[in-house]
Amino acid sequence: MKKIIVSVVVLACVAAVSIAAVNSANIVGYAKLDAIGGQLTLVALNFDPGTNGVTLQDLIGLQVPDTSAIFVWDRDAGSYLPVSNKGRDLWNPNHTVYAGDAFWIKAGGTGTNEVILSGEVIISDTNTVALSSGIDATGFFFPVDISWTNTDLSALLPNLSTLFVWNGNGYDQWNKGRDLWSPVPPATGIPTLGPTSGFWIKTPSAGTWNESRPFDLN
Repeated sequence: MKKIIVSVVVLACVAAVSIAAVNSANIVGYAKLDAIGGQLTLVALNFDPGTNGVTLQDLIGLQVPDTSAIFVWDRDAGSYLPVSNKGRDLWNPNHTVYAGDAFWIKAGGTGTNEVILSGEVIISDTNTVALSSGIDATGFFFPVDISWTNTDLSALLPNLSTLFVWNGNGYDQWNKGRDLWSPVPPATGIPTLGPTSGFWIKTPSAGTWNESRPFDLN
């Protein structure tokens, strides 16, 4: 297995996901991303912030300017939580984010803002997520660079499933048929998920996502 890399409008949808308990133990890491003013950036928290999650104030805080907004995807409701606007250095509503949660950052202004996401690394041999049929935004749960087709999720999703990856201006799309993933032009090749990547999956049937830890602990 590979070594861990730690430092490193929108789709309308309906889905529900429940997540099994995960283990993390004193392996704290962080991953960086650029949030460009005036643009949407789709990210996910691929760390474990603990049983109680982490608020936007603690996770993002002052890393983007006032007039920024965050749209958190609510798995249980299959919709977005109310828009969180940042003003006077405070997020309101101050939503709580959990491991694997995907959300959009729309940074205010026009500059490029370095944002650091941090938390404990999930060290369970397998991370288990229950997926319903339909469409859902999520993360990989592990803060690594990994080719989509090297994930357990890509293998277990049934034929007629679709992967959507945000490219900054729109979605690149890959469809699964005959147990193979194929890009839909203009997408090419197979995408690589990063330590902060969020993505959408659309699947015709419910299932259990068991993702093996993709790195050694040694």
